[in-house]
Amino acid sequence: MSVRFTLILLCCLLATGAANAGLKIYYIRHAEGGHQVYDQWKNKPKNTWPPYVGNGDMFTPNGLNQVAALTKKMKGMRFDFIAVSPYWRARNTILPFMKENGYKGEIWPELTEEIDSGMNLPAGSLPYTSADLFNGSRINIPDDEKPYFKLRHDGTRNLKFGRTPPQNAADNRAAIATAIGRIVGIYGGTNKSVLLVGHTVAGQQFLKVLVHNEHIFDRGSRYESGIGNTQMWMAEQQPNGSFKVMILNDKPYTPDADVKSEK
Repeated sequence: MSVRFTLILLCCLLATGAANAGLKIYYIRHAEGGHQVYDQWKNKPKNTWPPYVGNGDMFTPNGLNQVAALTKKMKGMRFDFIAVSPYWRARNTILPFMKENGYKGEIWPELTEEIDSGMNLPAGSLPYTSADLFNGSRINIPDDEKPYFKLRHDGTRNLKFGRTPPQNAADNRAAIATAIGRIVGIYGGTNKSVLLVGHTVAGQQFLKVLVHNEHIFDRGSRYESGIGNTQMWMAEQQPNGSFKVMILNDKPYTPDADVKSEK
């Protein structure tokens, strides 16, 4: 772990008091994939494109460097459980760290890329959750990754979206609430550490629901750009059961920096 990042973690943990340490949920966004640089290449002749352009199942050169830096930065970190999005770019962002440190992870469909900002619709306008939400396409783990990842017994299929925006909003909220409920149900009230690896919008929405703050990434805050590639947030459970943001985008979180932070 880098010296700077180690100091950030220590300062955040010491601020809460070791005796009162609670469940810590960490979230990391995947490294830069080829789908993220498509706009940079779309007006250039296709015969000049590197093979990764437009491909979310390949890292860019920058993405490969991010994976290496993340693996180094996280050296020494310990987790009691790791859950990862079904997508290749999420799995392979954290896979080197897992291999180096002897970890195994579980694939969670609730961490999928399809979680979107539609869940910001007013709660009163949300219809019921779709009955077949957890019955999308089957999740497959490549043979060479099976020693490191397993499917959850009730999470063998991707989430099924593609309905009206209000219905998708309800389904998004249900998926994230399910994941939070599962984590808190197993690890809540302990000093365990859980690591989630996924995507930018899913990570933003997960944090909003976890800490009940819909404005943490609003325009006007220093976090409005969302979650950067391979950047991390961490929220810690408080004695009253609520969660407090401690780290956001690899920096100690200060509510005053979010001009629209809810009181």
